[in-house]
Amino acid sequence: MERWGRTTPIAQRRPRGAALLRDAQGRKQCSVCLTWQELGAYAASPVQADGLQPRCKGCVRFATYHVTPERYAALVEAQGGVCGLCGQRDSSGRDLTVDHDHRCCPVPRSCGRCVRGLLCNRCNVGLGRFQDSPEMLRAAAAYLTFWSAQPPRRVPAEPPKPRGRRWPKFRLTDEEYARTVAAQGGSCAVCRREPGRRSLSVDHDHRCCATTPACGTCVRGLLCTSCNTGLSHFNEDAELIIRTAEYVEAHMIVCT
Repeated sequence: MERWGRTTPIAQRRPRGAALLRDAQGRKQCSVCLTWQELGAYAASPVQADGLQPRCKGCVRFATYHVTPERYAALVEAQGGVCGLCGQRDSSGRDLTVDHDHRCCPVPRSCGRCVRGLLCNRCNVGLGRFQDSPEMLRAAAAYLTFWSAQPPRRVPAEPPKPRGRRWPKFRLTDEEYARTVAAQGGSCAVCRREPGRRSLSVDHDHRCCATTPACGTCVRGLLCTSCNTGLSHFNEDAELIIRTAEYVEAHMIVCT
């Protein structure tokens, strides 16, 4: 079988319990390329008997992105082993994730020609939350920049009852929430889209209150779920989000 530009054995049906087999060096055999590799070459999988994927990471990347182990290693080396956006190693210890242009291949699988680079998990998920859109990314950066320049707002010490379900986490009454929704035209403050069935999420400045409950003075606005989680994946860093928009624009690849 031709694979990764060279001939590899055709995967055969392996005996029951093959996932638990190890050679003399403690290595596991990949179910596709049939090579024996160190356990670190396999991603975790809680549903497998040994807690590891049956396919090695190289086979998974080739099947998903048409990226050979040699090409992946070259990308890692070219980026200095760090994320192509934030310049950091993945804090979870994971390998860098292959990023591709979803305008070319909107499904998880890529043709290989639209691969743009390698990203850490946080930046990759954050980019996906903003739908690979430079316009949405710049809107998110502008939103953060605006609120970073605003003085903290004061909230009444004892608001009228009933306070509502958002009061315990954000010190925001139902009336204040409704007024903010109306002021934003019922849409997200970043992407300007209506949230659909889900209500808009309350966004606050995590530099003031790193966790909830928030004090209430650092509430900035209401966002849809995608924009709210996207900001958190970029650590609310406006400069990083701008670099992400420039990254997307610099790698606009359309398959022909």
